[in-house]
Amino acid sequence: MTSVRICVAEEEMKPVMAEFREIDTCIQTSAKQNINVVEAILLCQNAVAYPLAPLFDYKEGRLKPACVDALRRIFYLCDKDHDGFLNDEELRTLEVKMNKLYAEGGNHGNIWKILRKHRYTDSLSLEDSLLRPKIEVPQYSSAELSPAGYEFFVDLFLLFDKNKDGVLDRDELEELFAPTPGLPKPWTEASFPTSTVRNEAGYITLQGWLAQWSMTTFLDPKTTLEYLAYLGFEPSNPKDSTISALKITKPRKRRRRLDKVERTVVHCYVLGAPGAGKSSLLDTFLKIPFDGLHRPTIQPRRAVDSLALHEHAILENQAKLDACDLICYAYDSSDPDSFSHIVELRAKYPQLDELPAVYTALKADRDKATQRTELQPDAYTAELNVSAPLHVSIKWSSISELFVALAEAATHPSSAFPKIEEPSPTAPTCTLP
Repeated sequence: MTSVRICVAEEEMKPVMAEFREIDTCIQTSAKQNINVVEAILLCQNAVAYPLAPLFDYKEGRLKPACVDALRRIFYLCDKDHDGFLNDEELRTLEVKMNKLYAEGGNHGNIWKILRKHRYTDSLSLEDSLLRPKIEVPQYSSAELSPAGYEFFVDLFLLFDKNKDGVLDRDELEELFAPTPGLPKPWTEASFPTSTVRNEAGYITLQGWLAQWSMTTFLDPKTTLEYLAYLGFEPSNPKDSTISALKITKPRKRRRRLDKVERTVVHCYVLGAPGAGKSSLLDTFLKIPFDGLHRPTIQPRRAVDSLALHEHAILENQAKLDACDLICYAYDSSDPDSFSHIVELRAKYPQLDELPAVYTALKADRDKATQRTELQPDAYTAELNVSAPLHVSIKWSSISELFVALAEAATHPSSAFPKIEEPSPTAPTCTLP
């Protein structure tokens, strides 16, 4: 008689479950007769711990896109050497089908165990603590990649350089960023990959790849941490987080420091009059061929670890100046009115004396013009007790001397500060009535 009632109940519930596909399980239970009480409790626990709705779309009869994306990312992370055979489309499809069978067969708890092992939430997003671990960068300090961070990004580059040509082409970049939301927002805003070092075909080199991540870490370490999580960085110590891929530098000391700076990323502002050659200088830094046409820079220009912005946006923002390591004053040596722009900037913003600086005369391949200033550039810099302007042209190979000078000034800043006499603290003072 009991079996008959069970069969009747099953027949009654089948159309209900067919209409309401979100119903996972039906079970007959009786507390009075102690029938299936424990089983009912376990089913309730599983329904909460391993919900089916985020995984499987019953109406469509397939896994939901968010679930597929999560499983593919896990697949990506498990394929440590990215040797290709696990990335084969047939195996990828087979993997999705197998997990679909788990879900349809009531074994979707296995999927949740895999997902939670890889720190996915019930909404199939990665845990916030994984994507955004707490990191504090003290004032005047900065974040850089640690040796472990550099090693991770080097290995990633080499793994996805499938044809071993020393660059990442568009397809290789797309495959590399497959488990992420796409290129980091700061990269797209900076017109990546034109913001870093590329080969003649426009593909990113290893140098450019590392420089891009170095700049991202310096300007926005939280973005680097987020992508380290997406891309599967694993610290050597399981108790550590993705923060172990970064290091915090010592705070910057401004005036009269004699010690060598140990930081590896330099934040340099290039200041100069319109048409002085600033954009061409940045392009040369990135090994981009020279274009003789002048195109005014309207949007901010980032070049690896240098930044060209509208001067007022920098000089009137103390936070931007605090983040700066070095000023490069650039003027057009063939334009008699070019150097006056630098003189006016320094007069208007005396806080620039708190930063080391390098002066450079660009377009030295042209006829030199006498500058319409009270002091000529050499005399002006001599009065400040800093090195005379370097005369360079982006058409000359000696342009590299400027980059060397910038690096030396950034690592030995005491040699590049204006040596302005300061009043002695014991000097007598008088007050006029």
